[in-house]
Amino acid sequence: MIDELTRQLRIHRGVVARLARELLDRIRDLTVSINTLESELRILVRRRVPFPRS
Repeated sequence: MIDELTRQLRIHRGVVARLARELLDRIRDLTVSINTLESELRILVRRRVPFPRS
């Protein structure tokens, strides 16, 4: 979705389009950071929380 919006904004010029592209870049970077943190937290939780045994 973010990549598609970025592609669509390439043909637009002006301040609003530039701000939109910058915001999409930040959103993309934040998404990567969030996903990385989620993975790290998942690992930490697995180490701390015992799995139920059947």
